[in-house]
Amino acid sequence: MTVGRWISAGLNDIFFSLLSFQNGLANQCSRSYEAFTPKIETIVKEELGRGFRDLLKQKFPEWPYEKVELHSIIISWSLFGMSTKYVKSGDIPSNDLMIETFTKLLK
Repeated sequence: MTVGRWISAGLNDIFFSLLSFQNGLANQCSRSYEAFTPKIETIVKEELGRGFRDLLKQKFPEWPYEKVELHSIIISWSLFGMSTKYVKSGDIPSNDLMIETFTKLLK
């Protein structure tokens, strides 16, 4: 497995975990989920961003802070946005489609 494919598989795992988490919250109580969506969004994006920032700093120590920050925001916000879209639509993308998408984005 290539490095790009390996990273894509990791992002895929994170995406489906996030999708499962959001679906669980939405199914527990839709009113509360809708009411707390902005707070949930803020917390999840901050935590994902922190994790990706740390990972990118380790993987690319030569990158300036702004580049690390920008990449961590793009990844974390994209993952959250995609999972929110699928929770609201009720659809679930295929594993293969998501890995293919992540692989193409990382080229």
